[in-house]
Amino acid sequence: MKYLSLFIALLSLNSMSQMLDKDSFVQRLIEFHPFFAQQELTSKIKQIEATSASTIDEWTVGINTHLKNETDSVSNLYDDLNTHTLNISASKVFADTGASVILSQAWTENTKDNVGSSNKKFSVDYSLPLWRNVDGINNTMDSDVAYIERAIDRLDKKEKKEQFILEKLKKFVDLSYAQEQKSINEEHLVLAAQELELTQKKYEASIVDRVDVLLQEDAFLRAKQQLLQSEQELTLLQHEIAILLDIDFSELLVSFDLYEQNSFHIDDLKSYIFEDSRIAKIANLNESILKRQLVSLKNKSRPELDLKLGLSSESDGTTYLNVLQGLNPAFSIGVELTYQLGNTRGLSSIAINQVSIDRLEQQKQEQLLSIYSQAMVLKKKVILLAEMSISNRNQIEIARQRTTEERKRYSNGYGQASAVIKSQNNEQNAILNLAKTAKNYQRTVLDYQAIVDNLLP
Repeated sequence: MKYLSLFIALLSLNSMSQMLDKDSFVQRLIEFHPFFAQQELTSKIKQIEATSASTIDEWTVGINTHLKNETDSVSNLYDDLNTHTLNISASKVFADTGASVILSQAWTENTKDNVGSSNKKFSVDYSLPLWRNVDGINNTMDSDVAYIERAIDRLDKKEKKEQFILEKLKKFVDLSYAQEQKSINEEHLVLAAQELELTQKKYEASIVDRVDVLLQEDAFLRAKQQLLQSEQELTLLQHEIAILLDIDFSELLVSFDLYEQNSFHIDDLKSYIFEDSRIAKIANLNESILKRQLVSLKNKSRPELDLKLGLSSESDGTTYLNVLQGLNPAFSIGVELTYQLGNTRGLSSIAINQVSIDRLEQQKQEQLLSIYSQAMVLKKKVILLAEMSISNRNQIEIARQRTTEERKRYSNGYGQASAVIKSQNNEQNAILNLAKTAKNYQRTVLDYQAIVDNLLP
């Protein structure tokens, strides 16, 4: 009974641990692991960059002042001339239209041989593109690209999160398998202990030989070694995941049905991969960036045709403070045309961009075809592993029946203890093989769920 008492003590120790299911595992991983905080900070950088790219239509203010002193030693028209200028300007580009406006106020004060005069000029200049940069197509390119890059970043962040969670969930499945393996070995150790005690009683009653006792002792020690090995594997995984989740090692046990069967929810897998998968969306957005840049490159190759409007007013006086208040308004309107002959560099940029789009499209097709192939292989592997599980269960049933028959033969004096032990080992191996198949099944399901973007909560 000492062997059974030891086993009961082990069970009571395990029951004190806290059970962690799959959802809780993922949730705690997201909350406590620094990887996810790092991803959020990366997204903040992208957001700041996008905001920075859209600041083209902010006002720019400038102030300039200058003092110049001259002496006319040649013509002797004056002995001393001081010229003081003060210019204040404000300019703005309207990103949505491509138009620009410049407001300027200029003062000039001259003091010649202690006689002063002053001039004030105010002007407004407005320019509207009619061909190149029409509707601000070139001004808004950086902000448009930044907006697309933010969308790519959001998808890419999900992709990285999913791959990280996939890797850790496989550890979760491994831990569940390690628990199951330990439980199977514990049950086998209990069975070996029972057989050993029963054989010892038979030997004391002179029913069996000493060799039968030795065989059962050897079987018990082998079962104990297997249990110790599985406990070691379980402990190492528990420590690894406990550190990962920042929880106490002694509180870590997982609650997960290792033998649960899964169903597929995507009927047309190829259509999903090529049209709706996260990788396909990222590839399409990268292609959109090149297409947006191509629009601007083509527009920049056009002649520069701008509508120019101007309004100014100028007045004179003796000082800054008494400049004549009378207005002398002037209005101007015109069209300005600039065309670059040849434009070899611009045409080359357009050609390179177009080739880049074509190349990216081929890369996208190749990548999606590879992902589709992987998804189909994983799907088929899941189906085959499910069929293998059925075969494993049949093997377990046969092994159990054989163990029962060998025990009957041994009890009736027709069999050998070694045959009983062998059949028991075969039964345990069949149970362990089922658990291994279930582990491989669950890991493959996780791979499949990740490749079809179905792993994140």
